[in-house]
Parts: sequence; C-alpha cells; structure tokens
Amino acid sequence: MNKYAWLIKLLPIIYPKFYTVQDKNSNELIFLHCGERLHTIDTNDKTASEALENHIHLFDSSREHNVEKVIMIGSAISQNLLSALNNQFPAKKFVVFLQVKKKRFSYNSFSPIMG
Repeated sequence: MNKYAWLIKLLPIIYPKFYTVQDKNSNELIFLHCGERLHTIDTNDKTASEALENHIHLFDSSREHNVEKVIMIGSAISQNLLSALNNQFPAKKFVVFLQVKKKRFSYNSFSPIMG
C-alpha cells in the first residue's frame, strides 16, 4: 500500500464524521462513517451494536518495544474521535475506549477518554 492509499484509509479517524441510524425501537445509534453506511439495524443492545460496528484496529501487530508509541497514537486518536463526537452531538455523552493487547502486555484506558 502506498503512502497516499494509507492516508486515505486513515481519513475516517483523522477527520471523523458520524451518522445516525434508528433501530426497531426508534433508539438512535451513532456510527463512524468509514465508507459504507448502515441504513437499518435490528438490535436489542444499542451499546454493544455501536461498540462492535465502531471498533477500529489500528495495528494488527506491533513490536513489544513500540507499545508506548502505540499507546500515544491510540490516545491521540481516541481524543480526536471523542472531540468530533462531542462537536457533532453536543447534547450526548460519550465514552471512547482504547485497548492495546500484546501476549505479555495489556493496556486499557477507560475513564480518561470520556466526554
């Protein structure tokens, strides 16, 4: 993948846009726009559906010594997503989760990335 294709692939998290879909019970679900949009959704668990559909894999693999860099990049992207959500939906509250997993290392950031 050349550098332009790589940057184009990252655009949804660099400059995030979100859209809404209503479920069968008229609950509003919010999704990150990454190309294709969902138009309908049949769910009993709004939060689980949003989490499943909105999760992002930044790095499928990384060396153990790069974990600090991955956490720094992931934290910045999480903050960017949270800011965009708060700007687009100011009346709502959001939580963005960052999880970094390695065979011998696990990092979870929950409360610092709330808005």
